[in-house]
Amino acid sequence: MKKSRCFYLTCAYTTFLIFQLLCFPFEASALLSGGALGGDRPRILVTTDTNRLAGASEGGPFEVDDHQSLVRFLLYSDMFDVEGIVHTTAVTKYGLVETVFQILDAYELDYPNLKGWSATYPTPSSLRDVTVQGATWAPRAPSGSRSNAGSQLIVEKANNGDPRPLWILVYGKITDVAQALYDDPTIKEKIRVIGSYQNFTTGGSKQPNDDIKAIEWIQEHHRDLYFIESLETLKSTAFTYSGFTYTDSNQFMEENVRGHGALGNHMWTFRKQDEHGNPVPYTGWLRLGDDPTLNYLLSGDIENPLVDHWGGRFEHANDPERPNYYKDLTPVAEAHASGQKFHSEWLDHFAKRLDRARPLNKLGNSDFQDGTTHWAFSPGTTVAWGKGHNGLSSTKTGKLTLSQGLTPKIEQTIPIDGSVTYTLSGWVKPVSVRNTTVDIWAYWKTPGGEIAKRVNPPLTSGNGAWAYVWQQMTAPQNATELRIAFSAGSGSGEFYVDDWAVVEGSLAPPGGRGVQLLSNGEFTNEMSNWASTGASVEWTTGHFGNSTKAGKLILRPDMYPSFSQTVDVTSEQTYTITAWVKPVGITGTTLKLWAFWQTPSGEVANSISSNFTGSSDGWTYIWNQLTAPLSSTSLRIVIGAGRGTGEAYIDDINVLGP
Repeated sequence: MKKSRCFYLTCAYTTFLIFQLLCFPFEASALLSGGALGGDRPRILVTTDTNRLAGASEGGPFEVDDHQSLVRFLLYSDMFDVEGIVHTTAVTKYGLVETVFQILDAYELDYPNLKGWSATYPTPSSLRDVTVQGATWAPRAPSGSRSNAGSQLIVEKANNGDPRPLWILVYGKITDVAQALYDDPTIKEKIRVIGSYQNFTTGGSKQPNDDIKAIEWIQEHHRDLYFIESLETLKSTAFTYSGFTYTDSNQFMEENVRGHGALGNHMWTFRKQDEHGNPVPYTGWLRLGDDPTLNYLLSGDIENPLVDHWGGRFEHANDPERPNYYKDLTPVAEAHASGQKFHSEWLDHFAKRLDRARPLNKLGNSDFQDGTTHWAFSPGTTVAWGKGHNGLSSTKTGKLTLSQGLTPKIEQTIPIDGSVTYTLSGWVKPVSVRNTTVDIWAYWKTPGGEIAKRVNPPLTSGNGAWAYVWQQMTAPQNATELRIAFSAGSGSGEFYVDDWAVVEGSLAPPGGRGVQLLSNGEFTNEMSNWASTGASVEWTTGHFGNSTKAGKLILRPDMYPSFSQTVDVTSEQTYTITAWVKPVGITGTTLKLWAFWQTPSGEVANSISSNFTGSSDGWTYIWNQLTAPLSSTSLRIVIGAGRGTGEAYIDDINVLGP
């Protein structure tokens, strides 16, 4: 007996849904009867072939549609039960499950904002628990030796006793679905598959990147699998058309995606672009290529593929051997029309979902895309075009040009509330700063005058690498304004700033996903596993305000003090490096974190941090993501300083990798 749509909803969730419909009539009017937004709560598992960020010189960017579609999937994840995310066979060598974890890292940063909208958003840890690596080999038919974590998760979730069917959205290859059917053929009655570009029509797949062998195996052994095939319907929303042009695509990304939380920024980073950062023809920056699968379940009767859905309408194949096979409408024009029918409705709805992820950045024009608007620029400063911190596109940034006789400054003043904690973050790039330092200041306006606090230790030198800055500060009591300023003294060099934010609340710093490769990164075991010169371990007040052991460098005019540790790495994999540092009275030199990759042709050096000097008002957080060069076998992490005076503390160093 079929249960009603509300059967699986709790009373609290039903009340929340009614509240949404009453308070947001636009959203209600855009919905069809049924679907996750209409009261159903389907169980969903996604298979994807996301790839790491790669530039046009490498043939990329790859699979931006999977990244964009997974961002949208997560923003709607309060409306259904996420049973799993399986990373399956990738077309290129640039994608494994860590690319999914990077999206979940972004979700974790936005989670405090999202759960304020809906208590049913899954926790980041629960999503990570059901995210696994599926097949990693070239696409091929299933066999007894190819069972893997992905196929096993599908079998587990299909057999978990829930009477609802398990909907499987195939964003990438169908490899692991075929393997799951091989592992346990009985799950066929418990799963329903919606495939993007998985062509089951006569003649097999027309897509060279699909797993044709897996498709042929399902055709031979499980012709009665419940399957909705979205080919032309998918194209109608993956590409621009007369009602949604190239300009519309780019405008949507500019206005509704960029700057909308960590998820929006991830989607912006994985936009469809050429080597110059320009939108590609036919699609523009927006490429939600796999979204008709999710759209089918969001709005419309999920039990009936023959009626309208946000994801289109389908027809029965009328094949006695394939009684549960539904395909695009014919002729092709009807399939396109069905996919485009509700395009503006679901895209407008998605824009509202993106707003949920966006913390309110109190800074205006934080990315300098609107020139000098909201910022005060002194002589020696400008807005300049250059390569952004994402490494791909040419973008606008704030720039200080240092010269003798000038003290360049870029600053902005915003209203704030006293005794409230604020998170300040952004990107900086010092280039050959000499004979002076660049400072990032927070000036809090109070009735008794301004109170100045350093956001970061003074910066100098620099080899042109972007570095991330993150700091939390509590506004003084009775403070009414915050003036954030990037300033330098008389000297030489350049300094760039971009994507700065001042957000109310204690937002977590960016982290990483993976295995900690360093040993004794928190110095609990004194100097164990570390090679050092002029270094020790001492008890001090840590970055959490507690008493803890930390590494300490003593700077001297006759020594280059350092900590270092070497770990094994895998070529062309991405690693996240984090640490906390506190320089104290450093003069005559700088403190810096380096990554040295060992390759057959020698060491390759990458900057992890900026060059710090002087003193900081507290601990400073270091975060960076680096990709191991081709053929590299090990990574040597070095925290060191030149000849000079002063001290530096360091703690909780992490190298996170696969």
